[in-house]
Parts: sequence; structure tokens; C-alpha cells
Amino acid sequence: KIYDIDVFDTPSTTISALNNAGLIVICYMSVGSYEDWRPDVRQFPKSVRSKPLYKIWKGEWWLDVRQIATLGPIMKARMVLAVQKGFDGVEGDNVDGYTNDSGFLLNADDQVAYNRWLADTAHSLGLLVGLKNTMTLASQLFAWYDFALLEQCVYCTSCDSAKPFLNANLAVF
Repeated sequence: KIYDIDVFDTPSTTISALNNAGLIVICYMSVGSYEDWRPDVRQFPKSVRSKPLYKIWKGEWWLDVRQIATLGPIMKARMVLAVQKGFDGVEGDNVDGYTNDSGFLLNADDQVAYNRWLADTAHSLGLLVGLKNTMTLASQLFAWYDFALLEQCVYCTSCDSAKPFLNANLAVF
């Protein structure tokens, strides 16, 4: 059984209690967007932020994932926080900027490079890592990830996009 809860909003005591109950605890963190309510907002220079994520998400902007040299230390610090709090893994949100009107000229290769960097970094810290929603790149990324997480795949009729994970006997949630 797996719990997926916010890296910043969840205290270590909650994570410890879930682990002690035999559960795997994965943390949510946005790795493709800047959220203006997070404690590390001052780490993000304006040069990596562009258009608002969606009209419904106030205070959230797309990140330029091509700038791994700038974003890397910020995202690694978030993963280190996850380790310190006792999380077993991470699932990074908003790793599909190349398919959206992000304000940056991102392409699939840019996204693949960033997503692979994220997975490699998580694994180097001993964390499981899940690919969330970017199933258009599943065939290029499943080898780097431990599981996939799809939101609304039934509604969007896109559940078949996770076949590379299923064919590799990797979990899909």
C-alpha cells in the first residue's frame, strides 16, 4: 500500500507513522512549475519562470526545464528534504511543459533530458521515483522510473499510454 502526500505539508511524524504501519510513502512535489506558496520560492530566479500553469492554478508558473544547472540544486534540495523526512520516493508533477503553452520553446528532447535527470537524482538519494502524467514519453522514460502515476486516464481515455510500464512489470497507479 502506498500513500502519496505533499513533501512540504506533511510532518515527519506522519511519514514515520505510515512507514511503521508498513506503508510506502511517496511525496508529491512540483518539479516543472514554480508555486509561489512554497518555502523555497526565493531560490527560483525569474529567468526560469514563464506563463501561468493553467488559469485554474493561481500562483503557479511553468519552469524552463532546459535550465537544469539552475533548477537542479533546487530540485535536489527538495529530494534531500524528502529523504530527511523519511519518504520512500517522489513523484514529480508538471513534467509535461513541452506539451503545454509554457512560454518556453520546449521540445520532447528537453523534457526527456530533465525527466531523466530527475530520476537519476532521486535514485542517487535512495528514493523510488514515479513518472506522472507524461505518458507520451513513457517509451523513452520507463527504464529510468520505478512506477507511473496517471491522473484522469479513464476520463481522458489515455490509460493505454502506460503500456511501456506495464510491459516492464512496473506499477501503474
